[in-house]
Amino acid sequence: MLNYQVINPEKEKCLIFITGAGIGKWMWQHQINALDNKLILFDLPGHGDNSHLDFTTIEECVLNILEILDCEDIDKITFVGHSIGAQIIMHILEHHNGYVENAVVISGLNKSMKWAVPLISSTVSLSMPLIKKRWFSKLQSKELSLPESMFENYYRDSLKISKTTLANILKENMTFRFKQTDVKEDKITFIVGSKEKKIMLTSAKQNAELIKGSHYICIEKTAHGIPYEAPEQLNDIIKKILEN
Repeated sequence: MLNYQVINPEKEKCLIFITGAGIGKWMWQHQINALDNKLILFDLPGHGDNSHLDFTTIEECVLNILEILDCEDIDKITFVGHSIGAQIIMHILEHHNGYVENAVVISGLNKSMKWAVPLISSTVSLSMPLIKKRWFSKLQSKELSLPESMFENYYRDSLKISKTTLANILKENMTFRFKQTDVKEDKITFIVGSKEKKIMLTSAKQNAELIKGSHYICIEKTAHGIPYEAPEQLNDIIKKILEN
């Protein structure tokens, strides 16, 4: 069972936030401060408060999330996910969409790169010693567009990530493919930053096209860190979705 946190448990409308890889639930601090709803937050397996569990697969992570919803007696909920958290939501849309009230899918890569899988083992072996170095974490945090105020949390949590977790996350991310076309829902929103890599921009547009009635939003002057790069804009989007 994943460790998780519930904020404003007395509220009726509920959201669950799913983080990106290498980042903890602290990444949602701007949303926590702005949204007056019941909020469920957790660290991915292999991360932060759940570092005692290795990340295995996206499907296994989804089953962990559904277990949380069962414990909270929740049948439908608004999902908000970033990066691999966005991929997790897309997997839910494809295989467990009955749980979805709304979905905010932020920077979800949808481009299988199976050719790179054989390189994962050597990449992880080279990366693991570097992950423990502050200077390397500084470089990685810039790739994630993390503000300086979040760096210490990022570095602390990066020290907890195991070789197994890192390898599995890379494999799941590189082999992920979202093909769902049956979900027809106007409460599903795909968001991407205008300064993200081309592959991410293309993925976001393709994802929106796969679900008729869904929305596509490109936020200007942001890269791969919308929840903390453009928190006000994201919060406004979420609030409007909850109003409908």
